[in-house]
Parts: sequence; C-alpha cells; structure tokens
Amino acid sequence: MTTAFCGLALAVCTGPSFAGGSLEEVQTQSFQFPLAPGGTMLSFDQFDDQAGTRVLQKVTLMVEGTIQAMVTAENDSVLPAPDFALNISGFMTIDFRDLSTFMGYDATFLTDGSVGRSDGVPGSGPDFWDFGLVSDSETAMDMTSTDLGFFIGGGTIPANVFATGGFSLSGSTDSTIVTTMFMALGTVDIIYQYRELPTGACCFTDGECSVLTEEQCVEAGGIYQGDGTTCDPNPCRGACCLPNGDCIEVTQLECEGGAALTGALGTTTRGPAGPGVYQGDGTTCATVECPQPGACCLPDGSCFITVDVSGETCLRAGGEYQGPDTDCVGVACPDPEGACCLEDGSCVSLTQIACGDAGGLYQGDFTSCDAVSCPVTKGACCYEDGSCAALTVEECAATGGSYQGDDTNCLTAACPQPVGACCFDDGSCVELTQFDCVDGGYLYQGDGTSCATTECPDLKGACCFDDGSCSFETISDCIVAGGSYQGDDVTCEAAACPQPSGACCFDDGSCDDLTQADCVAAGGQYQGDFTGCASDPCPALKGACCFEDGSCSFLTLTDCVVAGGSYQGDGLTCDDAACPQPVAACCLEDGSCTMATQADCVAAGGDWQGLGTTCATASCLPVKGACCFEDGSCAYLIDEDCVAAGGSYQGDGVTCADAACPPPAGACCFPDGGCSEQTQSDCIDLGGVPQGAFTTCAGVDCPDPEGACCLVDGSCIFVTLERCDSQAGVYQGDGASCDTAGCPQPVGACCFDDGSCAELTQEGCLAAGGAPQGVFTECADTDCPQPKGACCLADGSCSFLTADDCDAISGTFQGIGITCADADCPTPPGACCFEDGSCTFGTQDECVTAGGTFQGGGTECATADCPPLKGACCFADGTCSFLTASDCTAGGGSYQGDDVNCDVAGCPQPTGACCFPDGSCMEETQEECVDGGYVYQGDGTSCATTECPEPKGACCFEDGSCSFETITDCIVGGGEYQGDDVTCEAAACPQPTGACCFPDGSCVELTQTDCVDGGYVY
Repeated sequence: MTTAFCGLALAVCTGPSFAGGSLEEVQTQSFQFPLAPGGTMLSFDQFDDQAGTRVLQKVTLMVEGTIQAMVTAENDSVLPAPDFALNISGFMTIDFRDLSTFMGYDATFLTDGSVGRSDGVPGSGPDFWDFGLVSDSETAMDMTSTDLGFFIGGGTIPANVFATGGFSLSGSTDSTIVTTMFMALGTVDIIYQYRELPTGACCFTDGECSVLTEEQCVEAGGIYQGDGTTCDPNPCRGACCLPNGDCIEVTQLECEGGAALTGALGTTTRGPAGPGVYQGDGTTCATVECPQPGACCLPDGSCFITVDVSGETCLRAGGEYQGPDTDCVGVACPDPEGACCLEDGSCVSLTQIACGDAGGLYQGDFTSCDAVSCPVTKGACCYEDGSCAALTVEECAATGGSYQGDDTNCLTAACPQPVGACCFDDGSCVELTQFDCVDGGYLYQGDGTSCATTECPDLKGACCFDDGSCSFETISDCIVAGGSYQGDDVTCEAAACPQPSGACCFDDGSCDDLTQADCVAAGGQYQGDFTGCASDPCPALKGACCFEDGSCSFLTLTDCVVAGGSYQGDGLTCDDAACPQPVAACCLEDGSCTMATQADCVAAGGDWQGLGTTCATASCLPVKGACCFEDGSCAYLIDEDCVAAGGSYQGDGVTCADAACPPPAGACCFPDGGCSEQTQSDCIDLGGVPQGAFTTCAGVDCPDPEGACCLVDGSCIFVTLERCDSQAGVYQGDGASCDTAGCPQPVGACCFDDGSCAELTQEGCLAAGGAPQGVFTECADTDCPQPKGACCLADGSCSFLTADDCDAISGTFQGIGITCADADCPTPPGACCFEDGSCTFGTQDECVTAGGTFQGGGTECATADCPPLKGACCFADGTCSFLTASDCTAGGGSYQGDDVNCDVAGCPQPTGACCFPDGSCMEETQEECVDGGYVYQGDGTSCATTECPEPKGACCFEDGSCSFETITDCIVGGGEYQGDDVTCEAAACPQPTGACCFPDGSCVELTQTDCVDGGYVY
C-alpha cells in the first residue's frame, strides 16, 4: 500500500484554486487484497487547519476500483462451443466517516469461436481456452460540506474497503473454469477543499514583527499592517543612521530606500538624500550612536573633513577616505611619490625626500617608472651554449656568462658555439656545430657528444629475393641473404620486386607461362613457381559420353570412343547431355503391350520387359492381386513386386477392397499415464491418445495424469501431482475435478463486536458479522478491540471503559454499548459551598437546587474550602482589585460581578492633559499619552489650564551659524530645523565653502575653518 500526499503549494498539489480562493489538499492510497470476498482498511490523516488559518469547506471521496483474475476454461460437453464466453461480476464498497461509495462490476469476455467439443484431455486441446487476465474497473465519488468537524484534527480516519465477485461461463452445457489470483485493487483519494484566512504583518511595541491574521494580531496587542503585508522587509520602526551621521526612526524599507521624511511643518529631518543604515527593529536614536563623517587625505598630502559618513565626497575629490569619526589632526596624510632613478639605472617609486636620501634623481610628483627611462650601461654576454644576451656586467656575471665589454652587441660579439657528434648517411661521424651538421642534412647527436662514444646507424633499403618477397635490410645483410638491394631508404612498397612465373592451365586445356596473380586474374589454374608449359602439365578435357543402353559417363574423347560411346562435347555434363533412352516391350496391367522406355513404362504402371524385347515376343499377362503394407495401405501388384516392396500379397485377383489390410499398431497413452501398443481406433475406443503408427511405449513419454490441486489460499488448479507439490498444494487424485474437490478455504482470526475472536474463513467471518483480520492470522496473536460501556465510579463519576478496565478501578460496569449519558450513575453526598462561604452536606441535586456549588461525592464540610465569591472591583483612579462584593463596596469601589476578573472588567481610566512635542494638548489616559511618547500632566488635569511647552532644537542658517529655537521661530528666521532637542553641537550645521589655495598653487573648495586650519589661504 502506497500513500501520496499533496501539500498546500499548487505546483506540488496540481489542484487548482477555486472561485472564492479555495485550495485542495489530496491524499491518495492504493489497495490490493484477494477475493472473494475480501476487504482492507486504509488510514487517512485528518485535515490540519494550521491553528485556524485554514477553513475546511468540503470533503470528497474519489475511488477507482478493479476486480481481476487469471482464468482458463474448458468445454466438457460433447458438442463444440463456438459461443463460449466468460462473465465476471461483483461489487465494491468504500466507507469513510459519513461518505460511502458503491461500484458494481459486470463484464463479458469472448473467445474467437474456435472452442471445440471435449477431447477428454483436461488443460489443453481444442476444447480448452485461456482467457488470461480478465478485469473490470469502475469509479465512484461522494462528497459532503456539512458536519466537517469530524475531519479536522491531528489524528487519522479509517476508510473501510470491501469487495466480492464471481465468474460464470456461457455457450456450453458442461464446462470447467479455473481461476487464480482473484484480486481487488485500486486507489482511494480523499480531497480536502479549504480556503486560507488572509494574514499580514503585525508590529509590536518592541519593534518585533510577526505574520498573523488580523484577529490574532489584535488579540496579541499588535498593530495589523494589512492583508498580504509581510515582515520582510520589516514594516515596524527602528533607528536609521543617515549618510551625514544624523539619526531618524523609520521602517527598514524607508531607511534603506532613502525616502525623504518630513517633520510636522514639512521640513526635512535629515541631511543629504541617500539610503541609511537600519539599526534594527525596536531600536531608538536615543540608544544608537551613528558614525560621523571623517578625514580625507588628498593626493598632494593635504587633508579635509568630509560631509558624509561613506566618504563619497572624498572619493569624488580624488582623495583617500580615512574612515568615519576620524579627523585631520589624528591622521598623517602621506606625501606624494614619483619615479626615482638610482645610480645603477634602476627605478623605484619614492617620495622626493626618500629619493634624495637614496642618492637618486627624483623625476617629479606622480611620475611613474613605466613612463621614465633611467640610463644604464649594458654589453654582450656570451654563454657556454653559444647563446648571447645584452646585460649589465653584474647581470652577466650573476647568470654565469662572459661579459664582452660595455656597449658591445650580440651581432658582433661572435660567441663561440658548442660542437657535438654528427652522423652521416654512410654511418660515419664528424664533430661539428649543430648548425653545420643540420645544414648539411645530417643527424646531430647533441652538444658535447663525441664520435668516439657515438654509434651512427647504417642505412637500410628494400631487398628483393628470387621468390618475389621483400625485406628492409642494410646493403650488406641483403647481399649476404642473396637478395638484390634496391637503394637507401627505398621501401618495399616502392621497390615493386619482380614476381616469379609458372605454368597456368585454362579450362580449354591450353597453357601459358604467367605470374600467379596474372594467372588467377585470367581465370586459370596456377601450377607453381618456375613450372613451365613445356612439360605439358595441363590435363585433357572431358565431356558426357552416351551409350546404347541410355547410360552416360564423364570421359575424355579418347576414352569414350574406346568404350563404344558417343562423345557429347568438352565440358558437357551427363545431366545436360540428355542421352537417348532405348525402348523395349512394356506390359501394362490389362495385359496389353507397348514399346516404351523403361521410365515411361514404369510411369504408366507397366512392366518393362528389358533391352531388345519386342511386343511380338513378350508375354504380357495380368497376374496381380492386393498387396497389404505395414502402414495398413494396399496396392494392386504382382506377387513378385509385392514381396519386393515389402508387402504381403493377398492372392491373385484379390482386390484391395476385399483384402481388409490390418491397420498398424502404435503406442497409446492413457489418462493414468500408462501405455500399451494398440491400433489407432482401439486406442481411442479405450480412452487413450494415439502416439502414431509404429511408435512403441519404450519410445514415447506419456504425460502424467492430472487432477484437482487445492492451494493454500483455497483456490483450485487442474495439474499433475508433481506440479501440485511444487505449488505446496494438496493433490485430490487423478482425474479429480476442481468443481467437486471442495478445497478447504484458509482461515484467519475474526473479531466480533463483543471482543471475542474465532478462526474462520473470510466468508464465514463476514457471514457471522465479524471483521476478518487476514488469512492465516491466529486469535492468539490478534488483539481484537474489546467492547466498552459506562463504568460508574464510587465518586459518582462515569467513564467509558471495557468491563475489565472498569473492574480494575473498582467501578460498576453498566453494560456493553451503554453511554455515560444513559448510565445514571448515583452520586454520593458531599460538601456544598454557597456564595457567602457557608457549607452544607447533601447530594449533588440538593446542592444545585439550593444554589450551591457541589464539592464532589464523599467530600466533607470540615475539609472543604468554601470561599465567598469574588469579582473585579473598579476604583476611581482606574485601578482594579479582585474582592468580594462587600469588601469592594466598603472600599469605595464598583463591584463588576461574581467571577469577573480584572483583565476583562475594563475599569474606566482617569484622564488628564497630554502635551505633544509640537506644544499641542489633548486630554487622554496616562497609558495612551505615554504610549504615544508624549508628556502626561497628571490625572484630572485639563488642557484648558495647561500650557504645553513648544519643543526646541538646533536651527542651522546658511552662513553656518546655529541657534537653539522652536521649529516655528527657526523657519521664520530662515533657518533649517534639525529636530526636537537636537543641540547645535550635535547638529554640526554645514559650513559654507569657498576656494582654498594651497602653496603649490592648487585649489580645493573647503570651509573656511578647514582651509585656515590647514594653513592655507581661504
């Protein structure tokens, strides 16, 4: 059994979304079990509503089921069965909670109309038909959209599958059917259709964000951001450090996106536009220290402070940023470097001072060694291998060369070249330079090699021999072997050594002296190398030679004439010659005579009288009779011909019709496997199967008898004893039929509603109302579910238990199937508490009737804790206490009711004046005011009598000055407000810039302070 599960993702589930946004979740299980009948139980997961975010709308049961079997059938009737047909029928049910399906099966399978009458041999023959695998399939569906609570949870739900079926044959009055592998199989789909509740981002006061439904977010005290919103990026606010070092509190998206944010009067609350660095959800500017702009070193060694943390303005000015929070006092900007030519002609990049210290010649700021040419003295340097390079004297000595002098060159230095052994074509050797050796076309052996230790190889070439063969040899080896040397480096393919000739004989007996290849190409027969036609090696030609008696021989012309024959021509065979045949007297069956060849006479059924005979001298008399042969056939022959042909002559004039030649005998096999030699008709009459004329029992293998064989699964097959044993079956006897065998059906454990178990067949179990546990299962190993019923306990409570479990806890079992709702378990008396804290002893009904709270059977007032009822008590200051009604009233509070707790009482809170940062005022509760980040003026205060101070902050002016003003005064004065409570020191108002001249005449736009502090002219 396999299980397939489709999750929520449509790409996985392949289930479409429906109108209204519905989705599908599909569970698939396959099943297979033997019939008939049979059943199984499948287990499906309940629908997971994922904490209420998925709402189940509909449950559908989809089923595809098949019943099938391997079937053979045999016509047991003496009549043929051209309409022989098989029918399979049955039904299948599937129950899944309140859903159920039913599928009926009815299918017919035909033969090709060739089923014949019974031949008495089971399992084969023209009366036997193998239907193979037959099956019928159906589909069914059921659905519900009500009472869906049963399908929701974290457990499983069973689906019970049951099927049964059978087979019948038609088209014959008597037949046998054999079925195996009778099975039920298919798949069950459980489809949960549901919709998802919308979710969105929920922001909490600590800046944390969670994706919840709107209801979940509100219940948790968060602020819902809307359907479909997500926490990535986090929409909740946190501190954001801006490029100019300022800090604002915005969402992560607003911070990293660089969106401009404005204050209450439309003025910006941060510096240059650009993405900020988000400090984390829930962070505030009060607890975050944003990095500040730092020092910038210019290429000429000067320094200024950037206006942005990233150092972008420094890079645009061509400087090197020193990092956030650095200043020009604490950094040492490096002096510029340039090319420095040293005395040895080499070049290094140094500052002007360092170059002078090294004794070099400075080429100017920012010059590159790649762009300057420092003077150096070089000359030719010769090496042992004859190579040469232009180097300084030091470089030449360091690399092991011989310096030829300043300003010498390799073209005129004439460095001596090394020599080595050089092999010539004739194998001789001379010591030369590599150039001289290779230029002469010879083989150089390497620098420093010597002819004294070098063996130069002799040259080779093709060597031809008298027999036409060839080998690649030195000239001396070729001559010694008796060959003819064709020249140095000449290959055997190029040499084309001459081939020997010999006699070549042709079909016409002629002869010619040719090479073997030419002879074969001309269609002749080569007689061998050095043979000649002078010795007449070619044989004489032959042909057909006909004689007077019509015979023929293949002879030479001479031999044919000598033998008295007629020569038909060279190469002509006897088959093609068609030598004329002689005629002689031929006696026919009716006694007449005719002159004919022997072949024509025999073909006419006559008796040829021999060469030289004539009808005038022949005696043709019809002396014939019936001639019986071993195979039972008969011929009309003369006595001599009958005997010669191996027949039995029945007498002169006896006809074959009167002779009654006996039929031959042969081996006859019987159903029990026995054999005797009988005529064909006798064998059939005795119920045997003839094996053929002249066969013997010793030479035939009669098949073993067959009979019904009962298998372990209760099915029956018609086979031999040996095959039955191989299938672990029980053989019922030779010739026994499966119809009458009564094969015992396998048993298995069968569980009943009362929890008992019996080992029965599947059919018997179902008939008895039980639940089959599977064939070959045993009750000893099966745990049948025990029935339950109400169990009344001593304290009057009730539990739904088995009888054994009830007895184990000293309960009183009320009977199988009785629920606790119907049990009416007696409750023992106990303590009864009243609202005023008093207590009485009585039954539960008496206590409830009196308005008390029953403490349980067997409880006592002496030990019962009967506290008076309490509830929420609201006081004028908005506080709440859990008190009795009397204590609340005595304390001046307002009692909210019994068992009402303070969390749900909603005590009204006092209000007071709440001052906002812009100086405005609103009367709110302290919690509302403080949660908004504002200043609460006290309970009972009024905005009419409260003067809220307007906040102040740094106000930057265009001349770079700063004053601490309210936002209104700042704007009226033409300044730019930097934010509430921001000091002028923290504001770092941008200073105006102007041209700043450096001593070298260069100019950079800086603030006056940066320029003057650097010692330059503003």
